[in-house]
Amino acid sequence: MGDANRSCLFRNNSSPFGMDVNAGQDTRLNFDNTNINIRSNTVIWSRTDCVLGETKQLVCTECEAGTYSLNPKNESCDFCPAEGAKCPGGAAVLPLENWWHSCNQSTQFHRCPHSYSVCLYGGGCAEGYSGNLCGTCADNYAANGPFHCVHCGSVAGAWAVYILVSLVSVVLIAITAHATWRDNQDGSSELKPSHMLHVVIMLGQYLVLIGSIPIQWPSMLGTVFRVSNTVFGVFGGQAASLDCILKNLDHITNIPVAVMRQLATLFAPPAMFVAVNIVELLWIGLKRVISQALVLVARRHTAVKISHTLGLYTKPQFAAKAPILVMVVLSVSYPFLVRMSLGFFACIPLDNSLSPVDPYPQYAVANAPHGYWVYDMEQACWSGYHLKWAIGMGIPCVAVFCVAIPTAIFIWLFAHTEALESDTQFRERYGLLYRCYRPKRFWYESLLRLFMSAICAVSSFRYALGPYYATLLMNGGFGVFCGSQILLKPYISKLLGRMQLLAFARLYFVTYVALTLFTVDTV
Repeated sequence: MGDANRSCLFRNNSSPFGMDVNAGQDTRLNFDNTNINIRSNTVIWSRTDCVLGETKQLVCTECEAGTYSLNPKNESCDFCPAEGAKCPGGAAVLPLENWWHSCNQSTQFHRCPHSYSVCLYGGGCAEGYSGNLCGTCADNYAANGPFHCVHCGSVAGAWAVYILVSLVSVVLIAITAHATWRDNQDGSSELKPSHMLHVVIMLGQYLVLIGSIPIQWPSMLGTVFRVSNTVFGVFGGQAASLDCILKNLDHITNIPVAVMRQLATLFAPPAMFVAVNIVELLWIGLKRVISQALVLVARRHTAVKISHTLGLYTKPQFAAKAPILVMVVLSVSYPFLVRMSLGFFACIPLDNSLSPVDPYPQYAVANAPHGYWVYDMEQACWSGYHLKWAIGMGIPCVAVFCVAIPTAIFIWLFAHTEALESDTQFRERYGLLYRCYRPKRFWYESLLRLFMSAICAVSSFRYALGPYYATLLMNGGFGVFCGSQILLKPYISKLLGRMQLLAFARLYFVTYVALTLFTVDTV
């Protein structure tokens, strides 16, 4: 820069580039706080303090696109991370869409587990999301399951929605319990309405578990999953309105919202048991009012005849129905209790501050050694409140729901093998556990519970497994279980066996369709 007979002034390293100057006899060069090297007739100027995005070679050189540098003392630029990042040059290391890193300088990138674009290109989260892996709901938003936030309206509206969803579950349980109690009175081996109800409920439960896998499902399947979640949302603790309510209670209870959500799942079955009994009492009272009204508007003989025909004089059967109602409530809520139990141990590892391949591990700030809890992505696993609740509640719940209940069903039925068909009272109380199976296949209910626990485990750890492998495991499981039903033929009714096989075949088909939605980049 500059010609002979001219003056060139350099101050304070004001230019980032080296320059060639013709050093003729009449050239005057003024240097102020600058380091220069003179070779022959060439003056090479360079700064001594390169900045982020530059490397110290002969001069401070900015990194080109596809490379970056976070250490000005480096002699060469680093190549852009292989996955999830774009490097436009300099010090910029930007996450691609659906990828996330813990800070602007972190070079450890993680694929976001959301089923739609929440992690934005260049960093940041979509509206309503924040925190690690964009897994925390912002103010005025609530979780409808891990990594899914919805906007909260008024608290009164949230209560109204939650009560309405709860009533749907109460009606479902009441109908199922009544049908089961009535069908248990019949000693025949024919297909009963309660058997068909249990097949439909089981299908809905599995659809909730499959729909929890973070995939962009086809719209028709998405609608089916939403309906299933609405019906079972109270038991699953994933009703959006519930979190909107809990967010207003955490300052009163001093219990984290994520834990209150788990507690809601645990206490939903006894609450449903009480609610169904209250509804039955109200229904009996209503029937008595109707019968009395009939007496007033019709002759007594005619009114009594109509009342008996409609069952208006039916007496409460709480003692006889109690065991059946308990079993129905546990049957409906079972997969969600298992998933809640295992959910205490569902953690996602993020940054590794000791990574040998990361050139800048000091920027890996989301570096909890055991990862972060999927139900509260700001809480490190096995520390703080998570440690206390995982040991105090998680371990006992796993022991009870995943181990004790299937084992107890098998032991109880095995100990009463002779009473399964001959004891009428035993059949009326516990027929739900074995009536639909062939006598030598009474243990199949325990096998069903163990298989459901396995699918619940896949659903619980779906984020650590990744959506592809979670779907693959479910698909394989449903395929194996279809084969077991064909080989074992456990059902006493051939029609019921076909219905159950068709249900599992549909689940297998749904997960197979899900596998076709993945590409090489998303596996």
